[in-house]
Amino acid sequence: MRIAGIDAPEQGQACFAAATERLRELANSRVRVEPGPEKRDPYGRSLYYVYGLGGDSIDAIMIREGLATAWRKSGQHVETLRALEQTARDQRTGCLWR
Repeated sequence: MRIAGIDAPEQGQACFAAATERLRELANSRVRVEPGPEKRDPYGRSLYYVYGLGGDSIDAIMIREGLATAWRKSGQHVETLRALEQTARDQRTGCLWR
């Protein structure tokens, strides 16, 4: 599975450890998922928007905290996520924008 709406750092890239740890904290042991307009990524992984059990968008939190970038190609939340990324960039939030 892959989180739709974001592009998070991969192993070996800047911010990988911080993004991975924060995702673990946010997801805890359970999440709610919402399918996006695309069912799979180019590698065959299922794509879902992910929410904590309290209803908060994990995708949005990761972008807002400067730990992921917004996926630019498609998605029902693409404009919202892009705006969150721009704000994080402008405010130099998180390890991606320092």
